[in-house]
Amino acid sequence: MSELCSIHGQCPAVGELQGGGVMRLVQLAYAMTAAGSGAALNLRELGHITVRFDGEAEAEFPGSIHVSGPTPTDIPLGSTLSFIA
Repeated sequence: MSELCSIHGQCPAVGELQGGGVMRLVQLAYAMTAAGSGAALNLRELGHITVRFDGEAEAEFPGSIHVSGPTPTDIPLGSTLSFIA
């Protein structure tokens, strides 16, 4: 298991995070397979989210999302993370 922490600037959040959406990171698109009930709130209020690259169909924790795809080995400075419903 790998752990990664990223510091980011504030950005507007619109909508909710949910399975069936797409997470874009480092020019890759990941299918969101599950989102915890508190993930969107954590992202908006705390600027924190846990991303699990395991493709699980149900979120393990309220503040986590699960995506399908390879875990990035490097996230270059200035990379963009976005969520698309």
